Amino acid sequence: MQSSASRSFQCFQTSQQAVPSPDGSLVAAVQHSQLVLRSTIDDQIISSYSLPSTNNNTYRHLKLSHRPCLTGVDNPLRVLVANDDTIHVFEVQSPQWKAVIHSAAGNMGKIAQADFGANEDEVVVFSDFGFKATIWSLVTSRGVEVRDPKGSSRCHDYRPKTKHWAILTRELARDNLLILAPGTHEILENVELPTVDAQGVKWSSDGLWLAIWDTASSGYRVLIYTADGHLFKTFTGGQTVDEIGLGIKNIAWGPHGKHLAIGDYDDRVTILANTSFHPISSYTHLSSIDPPQMDVWEEQIHNSQSRTYVKVTRPSSPPSQSSLLGRNESITGISLIAFNTDGALLASRSDSTPSTLWICSTTSQKPVAVLIHHAAIRSVHWHPTTADMLLIHCALDNPVVYLWKSSWDMPVIRELRLDTIGGRMEASWLFRETHELSALMIGNASNYTTARISADGELLAPSNVQQPDDQGPDDRFDGSLIDLSPIKLPQDDASFEDYEHSNANTGELDDTFHFRHLAKTTA
Repeated sequence: MQSSASRSFQCFQTSQQAVPSPDGSLVAAVQHSQLVLRSTIDDQIISSYSLPSTNNNTYRHLKLSHRPCLTGVDNPLRVLVANDDTIHVFEVQSPQWKAVIHSAAGNMGKIAQADFGANEDEVVVFSDFGFKATIWSLVTSRGVEVRDPKGSSRCHDYRPKTKHWAILTRELARDNLLILAPGTHEILENVELPTVDAQGVKWSSDGLWLAIWDTASSGYRVLIYTADGHLFKTFTGGQTVDEIGLGIKNIAWGPHGKHLAIGDYDDRVTILANTSFHPISSYTHLSSIDPPQMDVWEEQIHNSQSRTYVKVTRPSSPPSQSSLLGRNESITGISLIAFNTDGALLASRSDSTPSTLWICSTTSQKPVAVLIHHAAIRSVHWHPTTADMLLIHCALDNPVVYLWKSSWDMPVIRELRLDTIGGRMEASWLFRETHELSALMIGNASNYTTARISADGELLAPSNVQQPDDQGPDDRFDGSLIDLSPIKLPQDDASFEDYEHSNANTGELDDTFHFRHLAKTTA
C-alpha cells in the first residue's frame, strides 16, 4: 500500500483548534465571532451561535460534553466556549438554551482550564496560578470551590460510571487526595499523601483503584489506593537500589482495570496485574533494534515528497532526541503510553527516541512492531471500535497521518489537504458507532478537514458538502439564558466551600473489597 496523494477534501476555516464531539457526530469550531457545529457524516452545518466580541481576549477554550446513556435517558450534548474570564455554554438539541458564567475563575486571575465535569450540567474551572478550582452547576447556578488544587490536567480524574471526583491538592507543602461525591460534591475522603510532589492521579477503568505517582526526584514510587481512599500498596519497581530506577514519568490503566502500565525515566515500560500489583512483564526502548525479533518499519520520503513505510531488515538505531531537534539536551523517559480498547496491545514512546513507536502484545508480552519516523511523534490514538487499528500523528507542518493495523501487510501514510498549513497540528479519530467506515480529522488553529478510511487504509472524502455563504451561518440561539454570576467566597481556612447542596444522592464510596465483607456475612 502506497502513500496516497492529496485529494479533493473540503477544508473549513477556524479561529482556533476545532474539537470533535465524543460521539463523533459533529465538529465544533470557533470562526471569528461564530460557534459553528458541523456534521461529520456529510459536513453539513448543524447549527451556529453568535459569540460576543471581545477586545484582545480570544476564545481559548472549546469543549464538548460526553453523552452517557444511563437508564435509557439520552443526555443532551452541550458545547463550552470560554475566553479568559467568561464561559458560554450551548445545547445542540435545544438551540434556545444558553448559559453564561461571568468571572468564572472568581476574580482569581484568568481561566487556566475549563471543561465539563461529571456530566453536561457541571462546568469545572481552574484559575490561574493554582489558587482554586470551581465546580459550577448549570442547574442550581451555584459554585463549589476546592482551594489549592494541583493545576495539571493529570491531577484530577472522574471515576467511571459513578463520577466521584478525585483531585490532588497541595497546601503547606503537603499533598492531599480529595474524593468528592457526585451531585453534592461533599468531601467523602481527605487523605494526606506520603508523597514529595504527586504528579498525577488516575482511576482504574473498573473504578476500584486509584493510582498516584510521585515526582521522579523521590525515586520510583506508585501508590495504589482503594476506591474509598485506603492505601493498598506502594510499588517501588524493584528490591535493590540497582533495580529501582530513576523514577516514573507516566502511567496508564488498561481496559477493565486489569493492568497498570508504568513508564519510567529509564525508558522502560512495566506492566502490573491488578490482582496483586506485581509486575508481569517489562520491556525497554532499546537504542539498537534487531528486526528478526519483530516487524520494524521506517518512514521514507521520496523525490516526489510522497511518504511510505519501508521494512527494515538489518539492525537499526532510531534517531535520538538530540539529532531530531538539533539540541544537546538529554531528555529521557516514557512519556506516552496507550492501551488499545481490548487491552491486548500497548503503544509507547520514549522522549530519548521521540520519533519511534513501540507496539507490544500484553498477551505474548513481546514487541510486535516498531515504527520509526522522520519527526517526533506528537500523539497516538487507538481506534475506539477497531481494536487493532492505530492513528499516529507526528510534529509536521503538513497534514499527514500514519495508520497501522495488525492485519495489514504494512502500515500506511496518508496526506490530506488544508488551505493553511503550519502551526500545531492535531489529529484524532471520529468515533462513529453506527457507521462501518472509520473516520478521522486533522487541523490546526486556522482550518481543519475530515476523511473516511476504507478497509485497506485509503482516504475517502465526505459527500454532499454544504458550502457556507459569505454571510456566515445563521445564529440558532433564541432566549432562555441562564446567567451564572460569581459568589463572594467566605474567607476562612477551609479548603472546600459548598454553597448549595442538591437533594441528590450523597454518593458514598463503595469498598474495593466489598465482596469479602459479603462473604463473611453470609458465611
